Amino acid sequence: MADAVGNVFFFITPIGEPGSAERKRADSLQNYILATAIDGIAEIVRADEIAEPGSITAQIFSYVVETKYAVADLHGFNPNVMYELGVRHSFNLPTILRIDYDQKMPFDLFSERAIQIDLSDLSSHETLSMNIRKFILSIDNGIKYTSPVLANTKLKSEIAEKTIATISQLIDSVDALEFSVEDISSNIDTLNYNIDSVNDDIGDKLSLLFKLVNKKIKKSD
Repeated sequence: MADAVGNVFFFITPIGEPGSAERKRADSLQNYILATAIDGIAEIVRADEIAEPGSITAQIFSYVVETKYAVADLHGFNPNVMYELGVRHSFNLPTILRIDYDQKMPFDLFSERAIQIDLSDLSSHETLSMNIRKFILSIDNGIKYTSPVLANTKLKSEIAEKTIATISQLIDSVDALEFSVEDISSNIDTLNYNIDSVNDDIGDKLSLLFKLVNKKIKKSD
């Protein structure tokens, strides 16, 4: 495999059979737009052009997850293209998204920036080339990228951590509350005991008083 880190630009696109409209479209996009945009910067590699021996699937995945630069042509939302794009997003690898001017982005990619162009309009070709060069420059300058996969899983992880922390705080609060309730219960028991003791003492004194009164009454008789 060529130098995956520096000089390979992987083109993720519908390929089609030789001679098909899909193949001609991929060839035109690669040869007349992408090649011009990255001339002198990187080598374009497409899945059907990998000339290395071995498993084609393994080779494709090597390029998908190891190349520094990539562009995904979302024309027709080809299943293979969407799958390979999903793999790159899972590895948090930046990828240019190219979409037809009359297409709408799928829900899962709605927040992603895409270059929307009309291939029949020559001015759109320059727009795509310019954006590709900006993309390469931003990567080389180390601008941080966060894929929608990482962004959403990170968000869920943060929510889970906050939830766990909140539950832990609630448990601590309940433990403290139980301790307070035990304290209150103990104090109430002590208070009841003291009241009982006072009542007993008052009862004894009243009993003694009644005895003294009775004695006085008997002496008077």
